[in-house]
Amino acid sequence: MQTQSSDLNKIYEVMQSLAINSSAADFDDFIRISVKNLALLYGCKFAFVGELQPCKKKVRTLAVWAGNEFAENFEYELEGTPCQDVLEHKKQLIPRDASKIYSTDKMLVDMGIDSYFGAPLIAKDQQVTGIVSVMNTEPLQPDELTEPVLGAYSTRLSVELESKHNEEQLALYRDKLEALVNKRTKQLELAHKDLVRQERLATLGQLIATVSHELRNPLGTIRSSVYTVSQNLASKDKATDKVLERIQRNISRADNIINELLDFTRTKEPNFKKHDFIAWLEKCINELEIPDNIKLDVKLEGDCHIKFDENLMHRVLLNLFDNACQAMESGGKLSIETRISPDRLIFIIADTGCGIEAEIMNYIFEPLYSTKGFGVGMGLFIVNRVIKQHNGEITINSQPGEGTQIEVDLPRSQ
Repeated sequence: MQTQSSDLNKIYEVMQSLAINSSAADFDDFIRISVKNLALLYGCKFAFVGELQPCKKKVRTLAVWAGNEFAENFEYELEGTPCQDVLEHKKQLIPRDASKIYSTDKMLVDMGIDSYFGAPLIAKDQQVTGIVSVMNTEPLQPDELTEPVLGAYSTRLSVELESKHNEEQLALYRDKLEALVNKRTKQLELAHKDLVRQERLATLGQLIATVSHELRNPLGTIRSSVYTVSQNLASKDKATDKVLERIQRNISRADNIINELLDFTRTKEPNFKKHDFIAWLEKCINELEIPDNIKLDVKLEGDCHIKFDENLMHRVLLNLFDNACQAMESGGKLSIETRISPDRLIFIIADTGCGIEAEIMNYIFEPLYSTKGFGVGMGLFIVNRVIKQHNGEITINSQPGEGTQIEVDLPRSQ
């Protein structure tokens, strides 16, 4: 760098180096090529580029050239290092005795660094984002191009680092936007599905109301006619008596089915009153007709006063009880228990019956869905609706062949 010709050659080398760096495939390649070329341009053994960490007290290297190869990146504390002065005073050139000046910098001393030259990386908003530095174990002979060369590199590296930060921020925003779009899409899909379901239930309700009304009239005529016939033929023929009893039984069954269907169309608002739920539940259990082949195990915990509709909750209990007994046609064990926490009341009905197949679990709360040979599949639909009216939740756990456990979770305050 002593003559004009050598200066021109040096400038050409810098421009060529920056041009080669710019053609790098990605940011990491660009940084690695830059530190290697810097070390060669300055005739130094070491060169590195580092990124200032959010705490402002540490730097994490992005690329390190050490003699004849790239070294692994590392993180170091700024305090007591020439890098700290570079980041605070914008530039630092130490031609010789660097390890003596910064004797508390153990890494600098261990490496035997004699000369040091560093410049900060500054973003467009004038915030310091990192540092570029060259170091050597011998003195540095500065000239008029020493500072401009590092300045050119620091400017170019600043642009690349800021571009990397912008891309990372853009990727973060893109991921957030994608997650938000997915969330909103799912919400719209659920809303649409719920709307379709509500429309389907409304149409089904109208159909049920019409059909139930039309069935009630002929069913009433059949009931009265059968009563008249039975009065005239009573006790005259045992075979005839059995036929008449069968007719009466099936009329009652048909009437119950109509009532169950009509319950679907009537969404009765709960009449909340405060009662001791445990005492009420115990009374209901005592009124249940337990089949002889089913063992009842009851564990009720303390007392718990909550607001609930006795009639609606009685429907829930009967439906769950009937389902459990029907699942244990060959006998088994029926367990009823309660659990109380400061804000929740849980009652559990468990049976040792046939259980529920996994593929059926998704449909058990749907209206008109039933796996039984009788009934119309409204029981659990109505149970679920009542529990939701009480701001509660119902959970069903079942294993085929092992039984079913139904857990009803109610808030202690409505």
